[in-house]
Amino acid sequence: MPPEERRDSHEPGTATIRIVLVDDHAVFRQGIRAMLEKDRSMQVVAEAGSGQEAVRLAQEHKPDIVLMDISMPDMNGLDATRAIRSQLPGTRVLGLSMHLDGKIAADLIRAGASGYLAKICDSGELCNAIRRIMSNQIYMSQDMVGLVAAACSRGDEEADGLTPRQQEILLLYAQGHSTKEIAASVNRSIKTVEMHRQNIMKRLNLRSLADLTRYAIRKGLISSDA
Repeated sequence: MPPEERRDSHEPGTATIRIVLVDDHAVFRQGIRAMLEKDRSMQVVAEAGSGQEAVRLAQEHKPDIVLMDISMPDMNGLDATRAIRSQLPGTRVLGLSMHLDGKIAADLIRAGASGYLAKICDSGELCNAIRRIMSNQIYMSQDMVGLVAAACSRGDEEADGLTPRQQEILLLYAQGHSTKEIAASVNRSIKTVEMHRQNIMKRLNLRSLADLTRYAIRKGLISSDA
């Protein structure tokens, strides 16, 4: 079955998710490959040690997912992500970085990536992130969400009048999380999160969660493919 037909039919343990793994450290790539291939639904089809090689191998293999390092020789992960997404809109990119930096994560999402994880993540979170992305969701590790919201607030001095907490909750809603999940993530009650959502939508003159998602896309908080 051609990759284009397979992409929307992934179920855990069935169809194979084809992955290109990109990092300039061979030992790290070996470790990630070993983690991924314990899951029978995932297959690493190629490895790249640079941004340019990542673009070339993505063109060659047309993978479902590219796991993308940020800091690499000859072409960094941001530029490689832009190139891959422009040439292969059906291929999704998940950033993997040693940097817990909200600005880097936000820039990667704006470049077209569907998620961002710190390299300290475990195999369970990595595989979960891949599956979420293959289900047309954005995935970001919980310790990154607040950092990304803060970085976006600094990039827009007024931030449309939203507080840092409201920016964080907006981002979580835009990623598809439920009110209950968001309440657990930010350590607040469901009632408090619902109040924040109402205040956000009133401040931004939005009528629905779909409007909120479109706002997040316009601001570059999430990819339009999410």
